[in-house]
Amino acid sequence: MGIFSVLRATLLLLVSFLLVLANTGCDSGSGKNEKLDKYYDLQGFIQKQVTLLKAAKPTVNKQVSLNGEQEKLVSREVNWEKELELFMQADLNKPAYAQSYAVKKDSLHIAYTLISGENLLVKKLIIRLDSISKSPVLIEGELESSNKLYQSYKKIRMICSQGKITSYSIEGYQKLALMDAQPFSVQVKIGHY
Repeated sequence: MGIFSVLRATLLLLVSFLLVLANTGCDSGSGKNEKLDKYYDLQGFIQKQVTLLKAAKPTVNKQVSLNGEQEKLVSREVNWEKELELFMQADLNKPAYAQSYAVKKDSLHIAYTLISGENLLVKKLIIRLDSISKSPVLIEGELESSNKLYQSYKKIRMICSQGKITSYSIEGYQKLALMDAQPFSVQVKIGHY
């Protein structure tokens, strides 16, 4: 098994674990799929990007690093739902999040910060908008989770141009009890589509 396969399996396990943590105990509405419209619709934006990317199949240059080991990959075959899943998790329009974030907003900048005393996956989310189209040009977030067995921190960043993703990165670490923290990073550049 190559290093990329090991890195991919590790990152998929991490993302799956975080999905379980993010969804546990967050249902305060009438159903799990209930969605608010209080915050920026990041999920809707990412879903549109997934549709565009699936149709266009652009060339993707990806560099993955885990504990200093690096792997590079160039491909047009990408599972975009899985690839952008962490950005979907950063969407704040969930019933449990309704009163949990302080908001600073102007016409081109939105910043959400978790209120002191709250313990949710998304600690911070910043979105900068294009002055003409009002679509995102920059999305940044910090996601952190921990329990007695596991600790994880991720900084996500996405750059967009003309309403399309051009690059994104995920950096952070994961730490299991009785083990050292394992730093990782994923850097992705997307070709024209």
